[in-house]
Amino acid sequence: MLIKGNMELLIFLGLALAAMYAFAIGANDMANVIATLVRGRVTSYRVAVLIFTVSVTLGSLLQGYMVMKTLGKGVVKNLDLYGAVSASLAALTWVLVATKLGLPVSTSQSVTSAVLGSGLAIAFTSGTLEGVNINVVKTIITSWMISPVLAMFTAALAYIVLEKTRLNEETTKVLALAIAFWNGYSFGANDVGNATGVYLALAGSLPFLFNVRGSILLALYGTLFIALGGSIMGKK
Repeated sequence: MLIKGNMELLIFLGLALAAMYAFAIGANDMANVIATLVRGRVTSYRVAVLIFTVSVTLGSLLQGYMVMKTLGKGVVKNLDLYGAVSASLAALTWVLVATKLGLPVSTSQSVTSAVLGSGLAIAFTSGTLEGVNINVVKTIITSWMISPVLAMFTAALAYIVLEKTRLNEETTKVLALAIAFWNGYSFGANDVGNATGVYLALAGSLPFLFNVRGSILLALYGTLFIALGGSIMGKK
C-alpha cells in the first residue's frame, strides 16, 4: 500500500511523464494536421499553428475522454498508480529512442502496449488475468489493422472526386482549412488520451488536482503540452 508521501511523489512523477509525452506527441504529430496547409501555401505557419491549437483543444475537451476511458479503465480494469506511471515511462522512453533512431512509430500503439504491459505485470503478481480486458485489446488491435486500409482507400476516392470536380483555388483553400481543422479536432479527441488516459482511473481518488471533473482537467493538461510541443518543436 502506498503511504501518502510516496503516493504524492508518484503522482508528480506521473504528471511530469505525461507532460513530456504530450509535448513529444505535439512536436512529432502537429505536421500531420498542418503540413499540407503550410507547404501548399494555403496559409501562413502562424495561422496554421493557431488552427492546430484551437482544433486540438476542442477535440480534447469534447471527445478526448473516450480514448482516455479506454486507456485508463478499458485495457486494464484496475490500473493502479504504479501501473499508470510505469506505462507512461515505458511509452515515453520507447518513443524517444525511436525518434532518436529515426523510426516512425505510433504513439497510440506505444502507450496502449505499455498499459497492456502494466496489466500483464499486475496479472503476474495477482496470479490471474481477470484484470486484463481481452475483448478491448482485441478491438484495439483490429482497429490498428483496419485504419490504414480505410485511410488509403478514402484518400484515393477523395482524390478522384476532387480531380473530377476541378474546384477553383479559393474553394480548394477553404476546403483545405476545414479539413485541417477537422483533422486537428480528431487528433485532439484521439491523442490527448495517449498522454493522460492512464491517470483517469485515479481521478477522484487522488488528492488536490483530480478531485473535480478529472477527465476535463486531464484533457486540458494534455492539450496544453501537446500545443506547446507543436509550437516549439513542430516546425521542423
